[in-house]
Amino acid sequence: MGNERSVSNFPTGPEYVEFFASQRKRVSSAIASGILLTVLGCTDGPFYELKKLNPIIQDQWKKDRARRPVYHQRVEEFQRLRTAIARYPVEEQRRYIELLANTAKTETSPEIRRHIVLVLSEILERPDAMLVVTEMAKDKESKVRLEVAKSLRNSDAPNATETLLMLAASDKSDVVRNMATESLGNHKTEEVKGFLAKQLDSKQPGAQYAAYLALKEHTGKSFGGDASKMRAFLKGEPVEEEQPSFLAAPMDFFLGR
Repeated sequence: MGNERSVSNFPTGPEYVEFFASQRKRVSSAIASGILLTVLGCTDGPFYELKKLNPIIQDQWKKDRARRPVYHQRVEEFQRLRTAIARYPVEEQRRYIELLANTAKTETSPEIRRHIVLVLSEILERPDAMLVVTEMAKDKESKVRLEVAKSLRNSDAPNATETLLMLAASDKSDVVRNMATESLGNHKTEEVKGFLAKQLDSKQPGAQYAAYLALKEHTGKSFGGDASKMRAFLKGEPVEEEQPSFLAAPMDFFLGR
């Protein structure tokens, strides 16, 4: 009979539906509260355990720094060296160039190798610095070769021109080839001019436009970004210079190309 009374007191019909819904809300609320407490921890917030571990982590970082510089410290050192190396005495520059050349051969981080190029780009008038940078044009990582292509832009050394021509003609990266092509604009030799003229016929718009920009710098003539007019000018045909149109090429308009 006791069991019968229990069953008879259990909600049925619409009351059962309402009862079940209320119980489900209570369970869901309890689960949510449990998860929240687990994540947040009491009054110490969600990172209480991390706070307790922090001194250990900090101690390990100090030990790491004592054994060897960590990555961000190395980058900061390269950045400081880049801003200062041009002011160093000649012998000290030579010592750093030798050190950087040896580092470039063994360094596994492409970003650090890129920073080596950036440092040496400040003293490319030195043949030993130029030699290291041109050798790094053979780096397996495109970001390093791209930095080489940028850094050789303002050098008129013959090996700088030769390296840019090599990168512009045969690098496996479109971005590196186009940057090297554009950098050739400041290398005003007949060989460069002939190479750039051929690039105007490229089927790749990026290569064609890079050649146009280089020839604009090479010849001092602007045709509003129109490669066909630059091509005609090089053939000796009469072509009027144009100012870039904002509607046709907004970027060229602002850059005066």
